Amino acid sequence: MFGNDAPASVAISVRPRLNFERLFKTLVAGVVCGFLAIVLSISFASLLLPANLFRFLPAAIGMALFSTVVGAFVAALTSPIRGAVSVVQEVPVVAIGGMVGAITSNMAGQATAEATFVNVVAATMVATFATGLLVLLLGFFKLGSLVRFVPFPVIGGFMAGTGWLVLQGGLTVIAGTPVTLSTLGALVAPAMFLKGACAIAFMAAIAIVQRRTNTGLVLPVASFLALLLFNLVVLATGVSHELLHDHGWLVPIPGGQWLWPPVALSDLARIDWSRLAAGAIAFPGIAGVTVMTLLMNATGIELDSGRDVDLDRELRSVGLQASLAGLGGGMPGFPAVSLTLLARHLGAPNRIVGVIVAGLSAATLVLGQFILDIVPTPLLGGLLAWVGGALIVEWLIMPARRLMPREYAIILLIFVVIVGVGFPSGILVGLIAAVTLFVVEYGRVETIRYVLRGSEYQSNVEGSEERRRMLVRHGDAILILRLQGYLFFGTAERLRKTVLEQIASKVSTGARFVIVDFHRVTGLDSSAALSFIRLAQVARRDGFTLVATGGSKMVQETLRRGGLTAADDDVSLRFAEDIEKGLAWCEKKLLDEVAPGINSVKAQSLDEFLKHLLGSDAEVEGLKCYFERLEIRPGAFLIEEGTPSDDIYFIESGAAVVKIGGTGGSLHLAEIGAGAIVGEVAFYLGRTRTASVQAEDTVIGWRFTRDRLRQLEIDKPATAFRLHQGLAGILASRLASTNRLVRFFAE
Repeated sequence: MFGNDAPASVAISVRPRLNFERLFKTLVAGVVCGFLAIVLSISFASLLLPANLFRFLPAAIGMALFSTVVGAFVAALTSPIRGAVSVVQEVPVVAIGGMVGAITSNMAGQATAEATFVNVVAATMVATFATGLLVLLLGFFKLGSLVRFVPFPVIGGFMAGTGWLVLQGGLTVIAGTPVTLSTLGALVAPAMFLKGACAIAFMAAIAIVQRRTNTGLVLPVASFLALLLFNLVVLATGVSHELLHDHGWLVPIPGGQWLWPPVALSDLARIDWSRLAAGAIAFPGIAGVTVMTLLMNATGIELDSGRDVDLDRELRSVGLQASLAGLGGGMPGFPAVSLTLLARHLGAPNRIVGVIVAGLSAATLVLGQFILDIVPTPLLGGLLAWVGGALIVEWLIMPARRLMPREYAIILLIFVVIVGVGFPSGILVGLIAAVTLFVVEYGRVETIRYVLRGSEYQSNVEGSEERRRMLVRHGDAILILRLQGYLFFGTAERLRKTVLEQIASKVSTGARFVIVDFHRVTGLDSSAALSFIRLAQVARRDGFTLVATGGSKMVQETLRRGGLTAADDDVSLRFAEDIEKGLAWCEKKLLDEVAPGINSVKAQSLDEFLKHLLGSDAEVEGLKCYFERLEIRPGAFLIEEGTPSDDIYFIESGAAVVKIGGTGGSLHLAEIGAGAIVGEVAFYLGRTRTASVQAEDTVIGWRFTRDRLRQLEIDKPATAFRLHQGLAGILASRLASTNRLVRFFAE
C-alpha cells in the first residue's frame, strides 16, 4: 500500500516546486524586462521632438511609456511569439519625428510653442493610428509575405539614416542642447566633459563585452548594471537630485506635471488641421519603415528561437497595438528582439512577462519623477548613441563590401538625403529608389526564353523524309523567339534590339520569317506594344515576315490597341493561334520557295521509299513482297496506343494524326502524310505503342511486320542488313535533331 502511495507523494511534492520555479523565473524576467523597457521608452521619447520643443520632453516620455503599456499588454494577449515583450521602437519614432520636424518648421513664428506641441501630439496620434490601421489590414488580408520583398538597399538606406538620427538624439540628450553637424563643438565644452566621459565609458564597456560574447543580452544587461551603479554612487555620495537636475544629469518634469496625458482635451482646439493634412504624405513611409523593422525583428527572433513567426498574425497584433496607442497619444511599437530574447534566456517565454512589463510601465506613468530621477541622461544618451552607431555600422559601413556598387549607391543616397535634408525627404527618395531599382533590376531579366531556327526545330506537320531534310538544310531562314514574363517599358527597347541583333546575326543572315511567340508572356504595357510596332516597320523595310503567335486575350488586345494590326494585303505581318500553326505556315512558304512542289499532296510509291531507304533500286522488287498493302478508312487507327509494337507503316498517300490519350482527352502531337514512316521506334524497342495514329482521310499504307523481318533475314540477309541500315539512318537523323534541341535548352 505504501509502495503505491509513494509516487503520488513525490508528484505532489515536485509539482509545487516546479510551479514556484516557473513563477520565480517569470517574475524575475518580467521585472528585469520591465525596467529595461522603461529605460528604452524614456530614451526613444527624446527622438520625437525637434530642438525647439525639447522642454516638452516629459510629455513625450509619457507618450512613449503609454505606448509601451498598450503594446506590452496587447502583445501578451495576441502575439504569436511566446514571451514577446513589445515596447515603443526607435525607427518609427524617428520616422514620425521627421514629419514632426516639418510641421514645426512650418509653424515657426506663427504659433506658440504650446500650440505647436499640441499639433505635434495630434500628428503623432494620427500617424500612429494610421500606421496601426495599415498594418492591421496587411495582417487581415494575409499580405505578410509581401513585406519580405522590399529591396535590401532601400531597407539599408532607411536603417542607416535612422541610425544617424538616433545617434544625433543621443548626443542631444547628453549635451542637454540640440546637437547638429554645425554644433558638434558643444560636446567638447568643459561642462560636458564628465557626462560625455560617462557615456563613452558606458559604450566602451558594451563594445568590449560584445567582442568577447555573441549574445543579444549585452545591451539590456549593461544598461541595468549602469543604472544600478549610478544610483549606488548617488546614494554613497549624497548628491541631491536638485543638483543633478541643475547640471543636466537627470530629466526634470517642470512644475510637477504628469507624464500622461500629454495634452488636455481642451487643447485639441489648437490643432491646425491643414498643416496636419500636409504631413500625411509621410504616413506611407512611417508605416513602411514600421513594417520593415518589424520584419527584421521577427527574423531575429526566428533565428534565435528556431521557430517561424506567423507574420500575418504578428501584423494583426502590432496593428492593434499601434491603433490603440494612437488613440491615447502614443507611438508605434512592436516586440523588441533584445527583451524578447532576454525573457526567453531567463527561462520565461510566456505571456505573463508582457503583462508584468505593461504593469511596471503603467506605474511609471503614475510615479513620474521618481522613476526619472534614477535614470541619468548620460545613460539615456549613451544608449541612444550606441544604438544609432550600431545601426550606421551595420547598414552603412558593412554593406560597402558585400553589395554591388549600384546597390550600395542607393543606401548612400538615402542616408545623405536624411542627414542633409530630413527624414521625410529620405523616405520619398527611398520610395523613388525602390521603384527605380525594381525597374532596372527587372529590366535585366531575360525576356527571351529561347531562340531557335527552323533547321533545329520543325512543326508537328510530319511529311516525307525529303521534306524534313529540306527544312534542316534551309531552315535557318526561319527565326523563332519565344518570350516570357511581363514585358514593360523597362524591357521593351532592349527586347526589340535583341530581336534585331538576332535577325542581323551571321547564322540568321537571309532570315525570311521571324516568329515571336507570346505563349509564356503574362502581360505587356503600351511601351512594349510600341516596340513590336517598330519591329513590324523594320519587317516591311527589310523584306521579312513577322509572325506573332500565341498570347492570352489580354496580350492580344494590348497589341491590337497599341496598333499592331495586319491588313489583308500585308505580307510583312501575320498572326497565328499558336507557335505550331505559325511555324507550319512559315515552313510551307519557305519550301514553296526553295523546293517547289514538295508541299503538294501527292502520293509517294513504295518503290520510291524503298529506293531511298536502300540507296539503290536493285533490290526493291525483291523486297516489296514482304510489305502488305492496306487501305485505312477515315477515322480508323493504323496504330493504337498501348498495343504491341509488331509492325511498321509506310504512308503512300492520305493524311493521319499522331495523338496520345489522357484524362482530359487526347492530345494532338503531329500530322503525317505521304512519305512518312511511323511505328519504327517502338518496333525496334519491342515495347507497347506510346501513341496512336488515326487516319483523317483515306490512307493508303504499307505494313511491314516483325515476322516478315525475320523471314527476310533468313531469305536475304544482305538486303535485311541494308534495310536495317536505312531505318537506322532515319532514326539517327531524328535523334540528331533532338540532341540539338536538348543541347540548346541545357545551355
